[in-house]
Amino acid sequence: MVLETTKPTKKRTVYFGRDVQDAIIRYNILEIEKTGNIEKSKLFNNTIYPAFLKLTENIINTWKFHRYETTFSDLQRDAVAFMFTKMPGYDEDKGRAYSYFTIVCKNFLIHKSQVLYEASKTRFELDVVDSERNIGTEISLTDYQETLRDFMIKWCDWCDQNLEKLFKSKRDRRIADSLLEIFRNSEDIDIHNKKLLYILVRERASVETQHITKVVRIFKDLFTDMFSDYRKHGFIDAKKYL
Repeated sequence: MVLETTKPTKKRTVYFGRDVQDAIIRYNILEIEKTGNIEKSKLFNNTIYPAFLKLTENIINTWKFHRYETTFSDLQRDAVAFMFTKMPGYDEDKGRAYSYFTIVCKNFLIHKSQVLYEASKTRFELDVVDSERNIGTEISLTDYQETLRDFMIKWCDWCDQNLEKLFKSKRDRRIADSLLEIFRNSEDIDIHNKKLLYILVRERASVETQHITKVVRIFKDLFTDMFSDYRKHGFIDAKKYL
């Protein structure tokens, strides 16, 4: 008779559990009291810092943040440093430390990725100008950018005023409102092809990607046609697109 042996199940290691939360609470108390420098160092180096590293690693890999014009190690270091500055803002009564710092980390990485994307886009545009530089090209590029900037302001206002006519469901209007807020706060944003756009909207509107795609498609068509008309005539014909 052969006896079957079962392998003992491995206990899952929780990298950001109650011990980390307690360490953060204790660290904050010592920071307020301006005491316990040695204890603070031990708390951070032995418990808090490893948890922050693992949390940022998981978020960066899950959301593919390291693709945006930076290295993994640089992005992780910056994220951990930012989380450290937000430690005093943690309040145990409002929820778990894991949830709080997950949101802190994701918001930082979203903002960082947006900044890096826009910086890389600016470098690309400057490279194009430098490689084919002439007065006509520079004047044309400047004129285009100014026209686009003016159009974006008017286009966002027009869309905002007509959200209920453009989108029937509350969910779509919520997504559209989030998109418009991003457009207003991101100079010369690329509306046509931008993965980061979906990340930002998912965070703001709490919706699935397929719902965002539907609204983006409507905005993309509107943007393309209306910008073409705006460049020709200098104004937005509100009635034409409703």
